[in-house]
Amino acid sequence: HELNYTVVGRLPPRHNAWDRAILVPVEDVWALHGLPGGHADGDDHLGPPWAAEHLPGVPALAIKPASVAAAYTLRSQFRTPQSVALFPAEVLNELYLLLGNVRDLMALLALATQVLVVAAVLVVLLVGFLARQRQFAVLRAIGAGRGYVFAVVWIEVAALILAGALAGAALGYAGSLGLSAALAQRTGFALPATLGAAELRLVAGLVV
Repeated sequence: HELNYTVVGRLPPRHNAWDRAILVPVEDVWALHGLPGGHADGDDHLGPPWAAEHLPGVPALAIKPASVAAAYTLRSQFRTPQSVALFPAEVLNELYLLLGNVRDLMALLALATQVLVVAAVLVVLLVGFLARQRQFAVLRAIGAGRGYVFAVVWIEVAALILAGALAGAALGYAGSLGLSAALAQRTGFALPATLGAAELRLVAGLVV
């Protein structure tokens, strides 16, 4: 449209979709559509105040209701064949409900995965110990008591599970950071990944 822009500044990062936005004066949008520029002839400043007689018209209004009841009243009044009223709370509630359901499902899948992992680890350890029965028999033959053999077995089990739980938590946290960065790059929204008390309790419960 034979329109050139000069970059005059860069906003600090907000870690959302605005980080990839190019902000331009609304007067340019009006001019590209052949509409009045909002200012009198000879007035070349940008932004408000605008001259009412030179405004091209307002396509949308943002109304802040005085109460929740007033918001529903406005919604019913403005949802007509001639106008469309968007009630942000409805959209956000649906979004939060969807995200909450997904989170509950993921938590259930994570718990089921933990149970399967614990069962698999114990089966592998049992098979390993059955294969080492000869070594345990030698320990018993040279005078090791039942308590000593029991301690050897369970110290090994505890050490393996503790090391695996710590390594798994570290790898899971690193993977979450990578996935969060990738999603933020694609969607423009920051999705922070944290290792909080719930995750630490899960690791501690697995070890116990």
